[in-house]
Amino acid sequence: MIYIINFLVLAVDAFFERFIKSKVFLYISSILLVCFAGFRGFNVGPDTPVYVSFYEETLAKIGNSYFEPGYHFLEHFCSFLGLSTTFFLTIVSLLTMLLLVSGFKYFTVFPSSILLYYYARFFMNRNMGQIRAALAASIILFSLRYVQKKQLFTFMFFCLLATLFHKGALIALLIYPFNLFVWRYLKTKKGIVEFTILILILVYLLSIFGTGLIYRIFDVLSSAYVDSNNDNAKQSLGINNPVIWMQVLLTIFAILFLNNNSDRKNEVIITTYLLSTILLILLSHYYVLAGRLSSMLATVEPLLFLKVTDHFFGNKTISYFIFLILSIFIFWLINIKSGVLSPYAFSF
Repeated sequence: MIYIINFLVLAVDAFFERFIKSKVFLYISSILLVCFAGFRGFNVGPDTPVYVSFYEETLAKIGNSYFEPGYHFLEHFCSFLGLSTTFFLTIVSLLTMLLLVSGFKYFTVFPSSILLYYYARFFMNRNMGQIRAALAASIILFSLRYVQKKQLFTFMFFCLLATLFHKGALIALLIYPFNLFVWRYLKTKKGIVEFTILILILVYLLSIFGTGLIYRIFDVLSSAYVDSNNDNAKQSLGINNPVIWMQVLLTIFAILFLNNNSDRKNEVIITTYLLSTILLILLSHYYVLAGRLSSMLATVEPLLFLKVTDHFFGNKTISYFIFLILSIFIFWLINIKSGVLSPYAFSF
């Protein structure tokens, strides 16, 4: 029930934000999500027990964390200050939310709406479980402004910073050259759509016939992601994965209706999402790897959904309720139908 209450609060904030120019709605939504993730019980969320266990070992000065150096430093810094496990989870949640909100605000005037969809699509798995990936993905989202501003080295700095929390973030370095190629050499909307369809087909064929090559390339990330002896890593829906089709359709709709040569921000989020879709198809035979890597770049999905619905339905009220219906459907599909939600409890 508390998950639905959160959704309703976020939905109300998103509605009023459309008509009242005030940051208070964004503050309420952000604080709600920070506290909800930070104050959760130590068994709430898929990976929470693991992170709790490692932090408590660090706090007790026993054992060694095998995580990336940025997260390792954050663990040790907080434990040096003697912060409790709940305080540590709240700090991670706060850092992630600050970066997310800053990234979303740069690309839209309705960030509360974006947080509503983010909650439905990503929040449970990321902020309530995969906290390293959540922090890395938020840094990548923040860095996209530097792609739009054509500040390559600043963008690279933030991408490398993200890899200090999750090495899968290294894939984000492809965004800058890919964005340049798509919009510099494919001038027309028709050309970009044809290119998108062609590359998705080629990637799909490669995913079928090039699994051995994919295995050798991505094995450097983690055997847990691609190990052929790991049943979890081998799980796959292939091209039948509904998320693939959703991303393909949203990408094409975005290109058709948001491609405006005067709006470089739209171009950046479209190419970032297209790259996410390519990765999802290419790695479709490696369930965990596909989800972890493509998700790093898919954080822009709420932005595209909001922009596409606003384009189709110019009226603020109508577009809001269409966006709300989409968010409800995604929340049901990702969290309720899949059974990913675990009973919520506070850590105190």
